[in-house]
Amino acid sequence: METIIKKYILFSLIGIAIIVAGCTDILSPDPNNGTASGTAGKIQVLSPVSNDSIGYAGEQIKYSVTGGSGVKFIELYINNNFNSIFFTGSDGSLPKINFKMDPNTIGTKIDYFLIYYDQNGSSARSDVQKAVVISDVRVTPYTPYNFTFTRLGTGNTLNLSWQDSSLGVTSYEIWRRVGFNGTYSKYLTASPKSFNINDDNALVNTLYYYKIRAVNNAGASAFSPEINSMNVGTSSTALLPPTNLAAVQGVGSTVNLSWNDNSSNENYFKIERRNSWNNFSEILRVDKNTTRYTDSSTVYGLEYIYRIKAVSSTDSAWSNVVSVYPK
Repeated sequence: METIIKKYILFSLIGIAIIVAGCTDILSPDPNNGTASGTAGKIQVLSPVSNDSIGYAGEQIKYSVTGGSGVKFIELYINNNFNSIFFTGSDGSLPKINFKMDPNTIGTKIDYFLIYYDQNGSSARSDVQKAVVISDVRVTPYTPYNFTFTRLGTGNTLNLSWQDSSLGVTSYEIWRRVGFNGTYSKYLTASPKSFNINDDNALVNTLYYYKIRAVNNAGASAFSPEINSMNVGTSSTALLPPTNLAAVQGVGSTVNLSWNDNSSNENYFKIERRNSWNNFSEILRVDKNTTRYTDSSTVYGLEYIYRIKAVSSTDSAWSNVVSVYPK
């Protein structure tokens, strides 16, 4: 009888051990082996893998997911600690896992793995990638955006400003060309923490074009869209915009407009006007080669904003914008 009881206790302990081991495997899968819970598929790291390297800022971890019911989000664990979470895009695309670490970690090694959760709440863990070396930046920066200018007073200084979300930038390059037919060349260099810089040699009556790019150890970003010192615009280089539009009050409440005609292929000029609460609309068309116009349809006490648009057979180009307040 005693022997039977001992055997019963032994088998019970073995059964409990098996159950506990099974539960432990489900709740805390071995990070050294890709595992899944529920009906989740499989996640596999493609790069960087063990003994590889990755740039500390902006480089992406590449991976693949198979099976499951669609990815909801993915978690990144570094050295067995939760680091960040990445959600599926609005179009259903897989999350982009942008790796970002402090630059002080360059030269150190990490272990990391990914866990993905599907739409049904099931999860899967990738294999652990070991001894991955943190390196300097290896991807080019993003293009700076919101590149604009402000003329300071009535002098020859333009302040150029921009925004950027890149990491690891070593400098910003501002390129400039003079006039419609000038050639771009690198003109100013700004430090990596800069967000604006002055051009102290921008003559008031000279047209300058600017563009900017960010630079790091991996190369340079694409250039930003160009801006110009007179805020003129054109759809192509085949038709040159009017410049130096000026507006002054004439007799009574009239407004006298004057501008420079830079093109030889316009068919006419379109006079456009708006006020503080509506959009530009055409008030008149004048003959080609015209450089002056008096607007007599104005009244006292209202602000009027003007621009001149040159129009050819296939294109249009517009001047700077000016305002006047007859009173």
